[in-house]
Amino acid sequence: MERVKIDRRIVKTKRAIRAAFANLVAMKDINHITIKELADKADISRKTFYFYYNSVWDIAEEIQNELADKMFAIIDENGLSFSEESYQLVYEKFKSSIENDYQLFISVISASNNPSIREKTIKHFKELLLNRYSNSFIIEDKIANLSIDFIISGSMYVFKKWNNSDKKISLEEFVHVVLLLTRYGLKGLLDKGIIIRK
Repeated sequence: MERVKIDRRIVKTKRAIRAAFANLVAMKDINHITIKELADKADISRKTFYFYYNSVWDIAEEIQNELADKMFAIIDENGLSFSEESYQLVYEKFKSSIENDYQLFISVISASNNPSIREKTIKHFKELLLNRYSNSFIIEDKIANLSIDFIISGSMYVFKKWNNSDKKISLEEFVHVVLLLTRYGLKGLLDKGIIIRK
């Protein structure tokens, strides 16, 4: 029973720290966030913060690793396929897997004041993708690198723009368009009549 109480307290404390972190990165550059203001925001002591993390960047890296682990676990389970149906399935499962921390992940990824977080996240995902699935690519490494940069960077950028907008299109429609662009390019959208003006 005592173990359960301790575990719950750990979960609650880490959740408070991560929520405070998400709140702060939405307002200022991560490099300007101090341990003191993060601890104050989470209503904990500096000592408690250092029990869980060594630095503010540790939180960002933890979130990056969690996102990557969840994404690649789903890809491993379903296989690396470039079909539209596969993209949609991966997206649905990924969204479901991060449901409990959805707002945390989204606020960190789309924080307007933190290009450094996005750059590190993009680099992290790219390295993992190349290391895990390079044998699945049938194109030259230099072309694979360029393609992955384009897809990951572009997807994250437009998601940030969409998340910080008035969201005139739904998340599902946004994902559908991004998946079509990724798979078919602009011609794919034209062929499917997605961007024909009414």
